[in-house]
Amino acid sequence: MIPKDKKIGLALGGGGAKGLAHIGVLQALEDKGIKVDFIAGSSIGALVGASYASGNFPYLKDYVENLTARKLASLYDITLPLSGMVSGTKVEKVIKELITANSFGELKTPFSTNALDLVSEKEIILKEGDLISAIRASISLPGIFNPVSKDDMVLVDGGLVNPLPVDIVKSMGAEFIIAVDLTKSINTVKQKQSNYKASEGGALSKLTGWITGRGKPKMFDVIMSSAVLMQIEITKLKLEKHKPDILIQPELSGTAVYEFHKHEEAINKGYEEMSDYL
Repeated sequence: MIPKDKKIGLALGGGGAKGLAHIGVLQALEDKGIKVDFIAGSSIGALVGASYASGNFPYLKDYVENLTARKLASLYDITLPLSGMVSGTKVEKVIKELITANSFGELKTPFSTNALDLVSEKEIILKEGDLISAIRASISLPGIFNPVSKDDMVLVDGGLVNPLPVDIVKSMGAEFIIAVDLTKSINTVKQKQSNYKASEGGALSKLTGWITGRGKPKMFDVIMSSAVLMQIEITKLKLEKHKPDILIQPELSGTAVYEFHKHEEAINKGYEEMSDYL
């Protein structure tokens, strides 16, 4: 089903912790000996895609598989909410750890990502220069993370304008495109209220209690749900205009967008969906 004589592009969508499914998709492609020639990622897809493109995929898998709720909670360096609740300094250190390249030019596989510039009000394609700041910009959900200032731009999450960058990877030269869409099973506030409760004791209780408000939609819930519902609609419109050759949509209703410690289900689902198609 995947032609060997065409340049293969991979578009990795945004969706928070659901984006760990991208790891499973990439592993399934590797197991079948399928080489990806171009990668474009938005938001969490940018982080996973850049790590793979840098040749650091084994370390990325190991890091994620050993990620605990306590370690996840330690990455939230809460700050005064001037531009965002989380400064992102600790997250940026993790990005540097997961990506063994400082610039786009050092990557082993051509890679691009995107962000929204609040000044020009336009989507910005990031494909050269500082790689770490580009990834940091693409994951910067407004209200949660501080935005990234670059030149005369103020950059925030690329998923707000283009959650599934099929058009970007096509513009890179891809002739056959595999897209991984994570918006199929994103939970809304209503679902979270009935499905998610804080565990008792420890860092997980504090983290989930802060996020979910113990059944009541708090600021984090409102921001995340508003963003993902918007991404669902944008993705539908984008897919009508830019159709990939293969569309993978893992069923991840059991993983909330902030539950990065629930890595096993997301990775397995991504692997199963890609393997089944192949």
